Amino acid sequence: MANLKDYPSRFYRYRSCGSIHFADELRRAMQGEHYFVSISEMNDPFDCNPVYEKSPAGEIYKFYKGLGRKYIVDSDKAKERLPNGKLGKKLLKEKMTVSFENIRRALPILHSHHERMRNEHRIVCFSENWDNPLMWAHYSNSHKGVVLNFELDPDAIAIAGDDPPLDIEYSDKRLQISTIDILTWMSRKSKKLTAAQRKQGDDAFLAYVLHKSNHWSYECEWRLQKPARCGNGYESSSCLSLKEVTLGARISREDETLVREIVGEKVHLSRCILDPNSFSLSKVAA
Repeated sequence: MANLKDYPSRFYRYRSCGSIHFADELRRAMQGEHYFVSISEMNDPFDCNPVYEKSPAGEIYKFYKGLGRKYIVDSDKAKERLPNGKLGKKLLKEKMTVSFENIRRALPILHSHHERMRNEHRIVCFSENWDNPLMWAHYSNSHKGVVLNFELDPDAIAIAGDDPPLDIEYSDKRLQISTIDILTWMSRKSKKLTAAQRKQGDDAFLAYVLHKSNHWSYECEWRLQKPARCGNGYESSSCLSLKEVTLGARISREDETLVREIVGEKVHLSRCILDPNSFSLSKVAA
């Protein structure tokens, strides 16, 4: 994660006006809301999809014992799924207490965390650049869409505790992650974790939320991320405020009219223009 002082002052989101959700998305963006979607639904199947190695029961048992864990799963979550009263307490003790046999029986559940990490983290993607011709072509409907320009509010992060955008790490190799790595991240609130284990957990988070192939490095991507609560959907993020909408060089009159009707005088409008002598873009007031 980048230091806050090294963050870009602006973040950009390339959008197509052709989507049936575009008008709603633009109105929501003006209210500080963004549409978060599961990582497993990204257009690249390699996106945050590390090579997964199943840890054996013995290693998981030693890990849990080292943390002094009483139950294999969080006791409060376990109680939600078990019957109330004496029967529930009995099943919790018999089935969920940390023991080698219980862990061996629970291996299918423990190994399923690999897919759950990808399914349950939701993200919204931004770029630190507005003038990338490839991204205008890929994400803004061949320059017929727009780019939403958001300003970062450091106080919302430093004072209000809002989740900041996180920068993507690009590499040539897929990361390798084990069950222990995932369990370390899930146990990150434990005071018994060593510094090395905390880094191990942070690396697992990186692998499942912020890691992509170098093929995508041209995007200069940053992400807001939130754990899934009730599936994909809009959520507020006060650290990013919509300040400008840049109209694509090929935007239709109809779509431009729609944008103008939605933003009114509340958001600055600019227009992207093609440089007559080079492969570069610039913008003027619209």
